[in-house]
Amino acid sequence: MTRSTDTTPSHRSRWARWGWPIGIALVLVLSAGSNIAIMVIARQDKAFAIEPEYYEKALRWDDTMAQERRNIALGWDASAVLVLARPGRPGEVEIALRDGAGRPVDRAVVSVEAMHNARASQRYHATLAEALPGTYRAAIDAHRPGEWEVRVTVQRAEDRFTRTLRLSVAAS
Repeated sequence: MTRSTDTTPSHRSRWARWGWPIGIALVLVLSAGSNIAIMVIARQDKAFAIEPEYYEKALRWDDTMAQERRNIALGWDASAVLVLARPGRPGEVEIALRDGAGRPVDRAVVSVEAMHNARASQRYHATLAEALPGTYRAAIDAHRPGEWEVRVTVQRAEDRFTRTLRLSVAAS
């Protein structure tokens, strides 16, 4: 007795034929989906920050170095104090400016950009008022203790001075 072999594809042979392409497509879809999920989470993270106009700043690197030379020629120095806000009391940033001889640099326009290192996407901008000769203050909505970066820009007549300061701010 001879047996005939069935040449029609069985259920297993169909799966064997389509299993690999379906598996590869499934892996690609899962990979793309997980990448999209990670991007969404990263965009919502307040600790994630991109330096604004970083490409333009890189292109203007020679201007940055020229400003550093002007800062040295001016001989000015800046120091900063950051007081954190508390309930019922706003925070405050204070910048003290001195020339090379230690005299106050008065009648200047002083502005700051401040950011906490752990939340660099939250930047605080303020234009400071002169409280005393060479001492400038402004309210700032800073609540977080820790490491801060304060970028100071000073303009007095034709003189322009910039400085980036690092501050360790303790909890009140």
